[in-house]
Amino acid sequence: MTNKNLILTRKVGDRVKIYTPGGDICTITVTNISQKACKLAFEADDSVRIDREEVYSKKEM
Repeated sequence: MTNKNLILTRKVGDRVKIYTPGGDICTITVTNISQKACKLAFEADDSVRIDREEVYSKKEM
C-alpha cells in the first residue's frame, strides 16, 4: 500500500471530501483561521471514528 499526501490551501468555508468508490467517508470544513491555528469541522457517519492523533495513539495502545 502506498501513502498519498495532499497539501492544500483553503479559505474559511471551503470543504474537502474524503471518499472511497463506495461513497463519502467524511467532509472537512475550514471554520476559522488565525495566526496560530485553523479550526476544522468534520462531518461523518456515526460509524466513522475521528480522533486527534494523540487520542488515537492512546486508544490503539
